[in-house]
Amino acid sequence: YTCPSVGARIRPSSPRMLAAPRGAMHGEGDEDEVEVSGHEETSRMLSEKHSAPAVIGRSTASVAAGAGRPGSPTKAAAAASPSKGVPPRGRCAGGVLQVVALASLANALNQADRSIMPIAVIPMASEFGWSLATKGWVLSAFAIGYIFVQLPSGWASTRVPPFRLLIAAVFAWSLSTYFTPAFAKVGLGSLLASRVFLGAAEAFCLPAIVQVFTSQVPAQRRSSAFAVMIGCGAFGHMFALAVCPRLEQWNAMFSWFGGAGVVWCVLALGTLLQQPAGRGEEAPDDMQARGRVGCDGKPPSDDGDGDAVAEGVTLWRRLVMSPPLLAICAAHFGQNWTNYTLASWLPTYLHEVLGMPVRSLSFIALPFLVNGLAGICVGQLADFATNRHLCSILAVRRVATAVGLLGPAVCLMLLAAARSQEMALAAVTACSLMGSTTSSGYWANHADITRRHAGLTFSISNTFATIPGVVAGPLTAAIVHATGGSWLSVFALAAAINVAGACIYLRFASALYVL
Repeated sequence: YTCPSVGARIRPSSPRMLAAPRGAMHGEGDEDEVEVSGHEETSRMLSEKHSAPAVIGRSTASVAAGAGRPGSPTKAAAAASPSKGVPPRGRCAGGVLQVVALASLANALNQADRSIMPIAVIPMASEFGWSLATKGWVLSAFAIGYIFVQLPSGWASTRVPPFRLLIAAVFAWSLSTYFTPAFAKVGLGSLLASRVFLGAAEAFCLPAIVQVFTSQVPAQRRSSAFAVMIGCGAFGHMFALAVCPRLEQWNAMFSWFGGAGVVWCVLALGTLLQQPAGRGEEAPDDMQARGRVGCDGKPPSDDGDGDAVAEGVTLWRRLVMSPPLLAICAAHFGQNWTNYTLASWLPTYLHEVLGMPVRSLSFIALPFLVNGLAGICVGQLADFATNRHLCSILAVRRVATAVGLLGPAVCLMLLAAARSQEMALAAVTACSLMGSTTSSGYWANHADITRRHAGLTFSISNTFATIPGVVAGPLTAAIVHATGGSWLSVFALAAAINVAGACIYLRFASALYVL
C-alpha cells in the first residue's frame, strides 16, 4: 500500500490501538479506544487519514526506514524530523525529569505553606484571644484569595510560559509566608489580607504545572508525572505537619518554609536559563501515542477550523458545555471537601475532642506520607496498564477516581465512630491511602481531554474545588456549635459529597480530546 502524502510503501502491521472517530462512542461514555489490526488498519489509515488519524512518519525517509516493523515508523519519524523546539529523545528524557522534579518540589512547598496555619492557629488563638469563629475565618481566608484567582491563573498559564509563571508564583507566596507573623502582630485585618494574598499567589501553581506537564511530558509517562507531583504535595504537607508542632515559636514555622521557597526560586531560575529556546511544544510521540497525528504529521482539527475556532466566546461555550470537564469538576469538588475539612480541622478535632497534646499532632503527618508513596506506586501501575494495553486510559481514570472517592467516604464514617487517637489516625491514614489514586484519575484526565487548554480546564475544576475551602471552615464551626460539639454531621456530609462526585464522574468521564 502507498501513503499518498509521502509516496512510500508500507505494509500491514501488528494490532495497534487507534483513536475512535470523534463521537462514535463518546456520547455513551464508553471506552475511548478500539483495536484494529492488519489489512483493516492499513486500509483505514490510507482511506481516512483526515478523519481517523494514523501513526505514520512525516517524511519518505522515516516511513521507508520503519516499513514492515510494527511501531517503528513512529520512532523513525520522531528521529528524522523532530518537532520544532523539541529536543531529540535522549536529551528530552533528562529535561522531562528535571521539569517534573522542580514542579513536584514546587507543589510540595505549595502544600506545606498552606498547612502551617492549621497548626499555628492553636497557639496563635491563645496568644491573640481568638474565638472558634475567628479561627474559622483565619483558616478560610486563604481559600477566598485562591478561588477568585483560579480562572485568571488558568488563562495566564495558556498565554504566559508556564514555568516562568510558576517561578513568579512561588516567589510571591514565599514572601507572604515569611512575613505572616509580622502581619499577625499588626492586627487581624492585616493577617486576613496576607492570607488572601497567599491564596491568590498559590492559585497560579497547579494550573501552571498542569500546563507544563501537558506540553512537555509524553502521554506514556503522564500518570506517573502527575502521581509524583501529587505525591510530593503530600510529602510537603506531611513535612509541615511533622515539623511545625515541634518548633518552640509559632512564627518560626512561617520563616523556615518561606525561606525554603526563595531557595527553590533560585534553583528554578538556573534551570530556566539552561532550557533551549522554544521548549514546551508537545512532543510528536505524545500525539502518536494518543493516535492523534495523520499522514501530514499534524494533529487533526476537531471542527475543521483548528484552534482558532476555540478562541474567545466559543472556547468558553465549549468549556461550559463539556460533560467530561464537568465530571472532573464534580470529582475534584468531592475530594477537596474532604481534604479541606481534614486539613483545616483535624488538628483541632484530635486536640480538643480526643485529647491529643499539641506536640503529638506531628503524628498526623503519617497519612500524608502514605498518600504520597501510594500515589506514586499507583501512577506507575496506571502507566504500565495503559502502555501494555491491558486496559484503556478511560478505564484507568474511572477506577482510580472511584477508589479515591468512595474509599475515603467509608473511612470518614469510621473516623466519626473512632473513640481513641489510634483509631482516628488509622481511619485518616486509610482515607489518605485510597484518596491517593485520584492522581491517576481525574487529575491526569485534564491532559486526556485537551492539549492546549489543560491549564485553563484545571483552573475551572479547581475553582469549583476551592468552594469547600471557603465554605467548609465556617460551616464546620457552625455545625459543631449547633450540634453541641458533635462532629458526626461534619464527617457524614463530607462522605455524602464524595459519593455524589464519584457517581457524576463515572457517568460522564471521557478520555477523548474534546477541546
